[in-house]
Order: sequence, then C-alpha cells, then structure tokens
Amino acid sequence: MILPYYPTGIHPPEKASLNTFFFHEDRFVMRYGKDPHIYTLSTRKSGDLRARMFISISGNEAVSMSKSSFGGIDFAPFADESDAADMVEVLFNFLVENKITKCRIHAFPQCYDSYSHDLMESALIERGFEVAWTDITHYYQPAGQPFDTVIDPDERTHLNFARKSNWQFRKLDKDYLPAAFDLITRSREAKGYPETLSLEELTRNFNHFPDIFHLFGVFDGPDLRSTSVCIRVNDNILYDISHGDNPEKRKHNSMLPLIQGLYYYARQHRYSLLDLGISTEKGVKNEGLFNFKRKLGSAVSEKKTFVWEF
Repeated sequence: MILPYYPTGIHPPEKASLNTFFFHEDRFVMRYGKDPHIYTLSTRKSGDLRARMFISISGNEAVSMSKSSFGGIDFAPFADESDAADMVEVLFNFLVENKITKCRIHAFPQCYDSYSHDLMESALIERGFEVAWTDITHYYQPAGQPFDTVIDPDERTHLNFARKSNWQFRKLDKDYLPAAFDLITRSREAKGYPETLSLEELTRNFNHFPDIFHLFGVFDGPDLRSTSVCIRVNDNILYDISHGDNPEKRKHNSMLPLIQGLYYYARQHRYSLLDLGISTEKGVKNEGLFNFKRKLGSAVSEKKTFVWEF
C-alpha cells in the first residue's frame, strides 16, 4: 500500500499519466540520491493516481520545491476540484504531522497548464494560502508568426546585421560547456546579476540528463558571441534557463539571433511553448529586462508563490 505521503525514493517511480514537468519527476528530485527531507504527497481514487507533489523540509518550513525552478501540484488529465481539495487536505495533514509552521509553494507558470494551475490556486486559497508574490514569465508560442514579424521593428537591425555577417546559430555538445559558462558568467556580472549555477553543477546535470539539458550558441566565425542553456520541461515546453553574450561586443546585439534560433528550434521540434524566463525577482520588476523581453514580442504569464503560516 502506498501512503498519502512518504519519503521520496521509498517506492519505485510510478508510470502515471499526470500532466507533469521535468522538475516534478522522481529522477530530478532524486538526481543525486535519496534525500530524507524530501517527501512525495499524492491522492488516489480507485487505485488511480489523481494528484501528486513534492515537498522538501528544512526545520519547521516546507517548500515545493527547493533547488528547482518551480514546484506545485501535478494532476491527472481527468482531475477536478474535488481532487485538488483532496490533495491540499493531504498537504495540510502532512504539515500538521511534521509540526510545520510555514509552507511555500513556488507554482509553475500559468501558461504551462492553465487548467491545473487554476485548480491548484483555488484549492490553496480556499485552505488559507495567500499569494506572497507574483513573478512575470515571458514566453512564445513558436508555431505562430515568423520571428521577424514578432519583434519590435527597431530590433530587426540586429538580425539583419547578423545575417549579413553570416553569424551561425548552432546546437552544441557539452564540450562547449566551459566556454558557454564563462560567457554566461561574464555577461551576468556585467549586468550585476548573480550566477545561480556552478559549472560543476551544470556539467552534472548535462551528464545525468542528456535528453533534458541542451546547449545552444551563436558564432561569428570561431567566436562564440552568445549562448543559452535550455531544459526540455516536457514534450511541449522548452525553457531557456540561462543565457549570456559577450559584454565586450554588445554594439551589435547577438542575443537577437540567439533567441531567433531558439524560436525556430522550438518550432522545428514541435514545442508549443518557449519559456524565456522571468523579468522579476520576488515580484519586483526589472524594468530594463521586462522592456527588452517585451520588445522581443514575448507574451507574459503569471508565476505565483503561495505561502501559508500557522
């Protein structure tokens, strides 16, 4: 018998038909072995898995999920409001049993799965969770218009320069990781952004999940001008988790041909959504980043963090 909650790794991973994402898979949660502080919570009806989430505990606080871009609840395709309410009831029983006084749930962007997101939000709010902050995710649906017609007309000059200069967009193998990581680090430092991944961690992820982590770059001859690390969130979603360009060569914006390349790569591989990441930090908008991504013609979606305190 599988209990409503148990330390992740006690039971073999289930082959369940949930609307799920890579960050919610057992293999990601357990990527470096079992962690006794990570739990799997789930609900069933007639033996069928209806909803599931992962929770990590640190002291008297629970988080869904730590060391992940987001957490939240996955539902079966046929789930409804009663399944969401049952899942949140399991969550509260777990919090009480483990003497948890604070719980944070970093939800996936609403554009990923609006039905599941709304089920989760309604059930959480009903049980006393509050929205602590709302981040802004930028995304494309690449099956639509040509990239040139999506972006602001003023930005097209950078694409024209890249074409005339014969810059090339390429998918790269992991041997390029050190050069790509150096470029990302220098780019983020120039903009005053902290780096969130080490080269060692990034390399481990590429080695552990070669089907999930992908590396791309734009070249001017042999010179790597810009680069992106992307994750296949699921069969429908490609997520640009980190990117950068050469801070010493920004007269001609190499990020435009990079994003254009990702746009057409996503279309070619039948992704319905390309996630460009957020332009906020705990709900506080980075105006420059927000305006840049909007000039690229991206749509926006909410990415909420819910909090409950006893």
